[in-house]
Amino acid sequence: MKLSKPLSVLILIASGLLLSAASAEIKVQQNSQRLTENRNDETNDKQKYAQAEVPLAQHSAPTANAPNSEPTAHDTGQRADHSDNSLSLIWNVISSQVFFNTLLTIATIFIAIFNYQLLFLTRPILVAERSTPGFFTPKEWEKAREEGKVFLVTSARCPFRNVGQSPAVVLKIIVRMKLGKDLTLRPSFEDCAETTAYKDKVVRVDAESDFYAIYENNKFSDEEWKRITNPEVETKVLLYGQIHYRGAAWKKYVMNFGFVYEPPDSWFGPGNVFRFGRREYNTII
Repeated sequence: MKLSKPLSVLILIASGLLLSAASAEIKVQQNSQRLTENRNDETNDKQKYAQAEVPLAQHSAPTANAPNSEPTAHDTGQRADHSDNSLSLIWNVISSQVFFNTLLTIATIFIAIFNYQLLFLTRPILVAERSTPGFFTPKEWEKAREEGKVFLVTSARCPFRNVGQSPAVVLKIIVRMKLGKDLTLRPSFEDCAETTAYKDKVVRVDAESDFYAIYENNKFSDEEWKRITNPEVETKVLLYGQIHYRGAAWKKYVMNFGFVYEPPDSWFGPGNVFRFGRREYNTII
């Protein structure tokens, strides 16, 4: 019986040790299983994080350090709408500016036309009237010589009138009287001489004025008169020139004139008058 008690105690101790070892082994196995599960969970989490990181990188918002990052579809639509709105705004501004410039150009053209017409309608207009000869025939010259009137010269009175709507200020008059077959074309006034007697003369509206042209040799000789009165020779007395004048707005104008003398006893006409020459000479510029 004495031996059985220690044996029982030893059996109890051994059983306790075995139970302790078994419980420790169970705990170790449980801890190992938990560690394995934790590792598996971490692996799964990493995989999930890696899978979630790909679209996050692909659709990440653009930053200052990543200018080439692609915008989302929503951002792209907003930017497209903003771009379209900007283009529409710019186009509207350009269209408005073009429309305004077009209207301004048209208005300027109409104003210029109106001013030109107004200036033309109110401008002075000088027109030449038929000149009157102031020279003698050879018989008249012979009579004048007998009477001692040797101071007479061959001349012509050249009247002109202002038919415009404002006064004209004469700047200069150039004229020439010579013999020839006809007025040349195109019109040339290079050989005309200036007469300063009527410079700065004011010709009012509907008023008449005049000047005198003198033949280059002062009077016709008998030989020259025979040539003038002989229709087969076709020598004529030519009278032409220009009147330069200005209006109230200081704009300058030019009146051209050209006449041909018809002597008596000739085939040119009724005789002893000047008729208007070529129309190219009788113009207003």
